[in-house]
Amino acid sequence: MIKLQGIDWPKINARNRGCFVVEYDPQFPGGFYVRHKGTPYYLPATRHDIECLVENALASLGRHHGPLLIRSKEDQILLASKQAKLFEALNDMQEEEWFQWLLWRMLSKTRINERVTSLQQIQPGDL
Repeated sequence: MIKLQGIDWPKINARNRGCFVVEYDPQFPGGFYVRHKGTPYYLPATRHDIECLVENALASLGRHHGPLLIRSKEDQILLASKQAKLFEALNDMQEEEWFQWLLWRMLSKTRINERVTSLQQIQPGDL
């Protein structure tokens, strides 16, 4: 049994939407865990496990993508300015309509979540 230290469960529950908690915590084997808010039990996971969980959830919903998580309103404005330039270029290239539509849906459905890295802090190679 893992001896967990310093976990503020009410704070963690509050910052996770829905009934599941997904967190990074190096105390857990693999560095991540998934927990249902209504139980004291958790499933330790690796980064790969969490990525597969997200992929499986989106596939079960019949979706190609989820919302893009943005840290702040400022990041949302920054993304919108870059997005306009991208779509101008795609129109000039006469890109296929389905691809433009998919890209538009991916980039225009954003949700603000303070847990993600700010777009202004991302360096080439971080993704």
